[in-house]
Amino acid sequence: MRYPYMSPRSGGPPRPELPTSVFGPSGTRIVWGLIDPTRPISTVPLKVARRIGILSESEDDAIDRLEAEIDVEILIGERPIRWSVPVVFDATEEEVRWGLVGFLDLFDVLLRGPIGSFSIELSGELPPARLPRLR
Repeated sequence: MRYPYMSPRSGGPPRPELPTSVFGPSGTRIVWGLIDPTRPISTVPLKVARRIGILSESEDDAIDRLEAEIDVEILIGERPIRWSVPVVFDATEEEVRWGLVGFLDLFDVLLRGPIGSFSIELSGELPPARLPRLR
């Protein structure tokens, strides 16, 4: 599936961002995540953990970093693909960055910078989706 590069809300040049549904105990949110092969593990702003029910409002103030496993879903063509991904929720992060472990290492990703698009295809078996659990 081919996606166009998107311009970040904060400004700057277009870049490879993937719309992704993230699932938690209290609901689902759609986030735009930067395809970032320089990150060993995916990072997500801590505020997303609160929005999907991984953390409560009161816990959010006391915690600035949390490792968890969450279900995510992307579309490849018309087919939704859902699986479980290890992530770090981090209070210092402003945006979602999809890293290698459990995300990019499961796909063939081709970045086409000169034409401003990227493609992503499943390269093997996905781990099963499951309810979010803290590690």
